[in-house]
Amino acid sequence: MISRQPCHRFCPWAVAFLQAWAWTALAARDFSPNYVGPESCPEDSSVEGYRNTTTLTNDMFLMSQDVADGEAEHKDEYVFTLCPRTVFDLGTDLNNENDQKETPIIPFFDNTTFLCGKDGSIENQCLLKGGFYQVIFDDDFWWLNNVTFSGVTFQQNEHISVLGFGHPETDIKFTNCRWKENFDGEYLVAIYWDKFIRAGFEPSNRYTRRIREFSKKTYSHVGPVQRRNLENYFSWSHHFPKGARDLQGEDAMYARFTQCEFLDNAVEKAGILNEGGSLELFGCSFQLNRALVVVANIQDAAFIMHGGTTFSQNEDKYGPVFLDSSSELKYLSEDTNGEGNVGSDACQGVFIETSGFDCLFSTNCDGNCCAFGLSTCEVALTETEADALSKNEGTAWSSDQSGGGCGPGCIAVSVLVPLALIALIVFWVRRVRNGIDSDTRDATEPSESSGA
Repeated sequence: MISRQPCHRFCPWAVAFLQAWAWTALAARDFSPNYVGPESCPEDSSVEGYRNTTTLTNDMFLMSQDVADGEAEHKDEYVFTLCPRTVFDLGTDLNNENDQKETPIIPFFDNTTFLCGKDGSIENQCLLKGGFYQVIFDDDFWWLNNVTFSGVTFQQNEHISVLGFGHPETDIKFTNCRWKENFDGEYLVAIYWDKFIRAGFEPSNRYTRRIREFSKKTYSHVGPVQRRNLENYFSWSHHFPKGARDLQGEDAMYARFTQCEFLDNAVEKAGILNEGGSLELFGCSFQLNRALVVVANIQDAAFIMHGGTTFSQNEDKYGPVFLDSSSELKYLSEDTNGEGNVGSDACQGVFIETSGFDCLFSTNCDGNCCAFGLSTCEVALTETEADALSKNEGTAWSSDQSGGGCGPGCIAVSVLVPLALIALIVFWVRRVRNGIDSDTRDATEPSESSGA
């Protein structure tokens, strides 16, 4: 059980300090201390919504501050509408003229729904395009319950589309969403958590080099306290040891994908990385994706696959779905199937690693293949139990927590640091043009022979 850190231990001084620091940095990215609110959408004046993710995240932050200051009541439910037929251009690579123009969407409240248009339909054409990160669940201080994205398309991301390092008690849902034509990143969705924000796969030289260059440019413009925070944040090397390693990270968050589509993506590591979390798929389609593994479940992860989920014409190494020896296949519906997946000599279904092997981090590998729709595979739950678990909105996957939690003021603290870092990086990289080596020759192209 991982408990919340009590708010009173750090909120009073941390909020004041980080607010001053963050707002100075965020001024460079069109952040404003003024609440804007939804506006009439250009493509459909009958809808009031947001057409800029920076404004949306800024408004959520200010709303959380109003709640913390007692100036507003905490609502039972929050709904934020993205304007239909709108391209939210977060920018491309940070070393180009078109840097990350808009801030990722960072949820602040429980029971929050982000709708594309009035009804959250994929047909409303809300496109999050480009950027290093498009959605961030960030947390060492609190957790969020029941956050849903509905009808959103994610495209042309440069690193990780959905960065899910929220508290283990966090549960998120994506309904009728689409990931399409993301060709330059490491993951589409990454779910993991620990105090040092470290992932399970080792990053490529390209991303490690960029982080180091960003940090060098940033250190010279901040004070000693901020520099120490940045050094801790950017110190990737001890979080990503070379070669085979002990399991790292703790229990992670719960994520559910319902009627989502993953189409024509090419990423270096995995389409969905579930590192220590709980992942549930309902009626999703994975087609024409290229990755080391399409769906990777590692480090005590739990995985459920319900009916209607299909994998077709994907290129991967070990199988469309991978479970390491520490992870558990909770349930596999008979109404799942796959066809035409290539490059996976070992398995055309769910590959379950044998204990004692380290398939993703070495060439020595052994495991068992569980074909899609094969009801004889050993699973922990019956169909009835799996359905009942799903109706509990994911909370049954985690330990029950009690006691005082961190309020909106502390929530603001935990997102100010990454927001400020994003702003500082973008601002100073824009100012200093000549130091980043954008050569991508060392980046690994996904293929059936690629390794971790």
